[in-house]
Amino acid sequence: MSRILAFGDSNVWGRGDPGGGWVRHLRAFFEKKGRDDKDYYPVYNLGVSGDTTACLLKHVEPEILHRIFEDEHYTRKERLVLLFGIGTNDALFWNERGEHSVPLNRFGENVREIIRIASKYSSAIVFLGLTPVDDSKVDPIPWLPEASYRMEFVRQYNDALKSVCEEEGVHFVDILPVMKGYTALLSDGVHLNRKGHKRLFELVKGFLVSKGIT
Repeated sequence: MSRILAFGDSNVWGRGDPGGGWVRHLRAFFEKKGRDDKDYYPVYNLGVSGDTTACLLKHVEPEILHRIFEDEHYTRKERLVLLFGIGTNDALFWNERGEHSVPLNRFGENVREIIRIASKYSSAIVFLGLTPVDDSKVDPIPWLPEASYRMEFVRQYNDALKSVCEEEGVHFVDILPVMKGYTALLSDGVHLNRKGHKRLFELVKGFLVSKGIT
């Protein structure tokens, strides 16, 4: 038995899907195998609504260590898969200040540091690209009118994330190309709805299986 730890923001946590989101679907997929199956992977949802890479850096290592040593049966020989879905909140733009929550160059540095930490515990590291946003609904954000999400910024941060992953030799799953008709996959302009989470689940599951990560 090995385990999967999913880190990230509210789209990892599952906001927008009453069924629990794509990580919950991934957990259900592996639970069907049963605990005695060699391909069984317990899935831990460690997503935090509002998290940026700066926030994640503060708790990623303690979270990993806690899950590794939470029971006496775990050994370092077991496979640990680390999934990361982060970046959308980094790209959030504060309109009056004219700046992002995390500047683009700092975002890249944070991702490198996350990879450095993750590499201490696993060779199976997967970053998911940013999910799309609907500018017409979140520029500005209704519940945070002084800020905006915009697709132009999502693409910039997604490209930066992809570049860092390629340079560091870790897996990257580009989400934007497979989110055709994405406005119908969003619940409020930034969070995935049930259909969006299901599509992301299928993408992540297919990637993990095809690459032999699980």
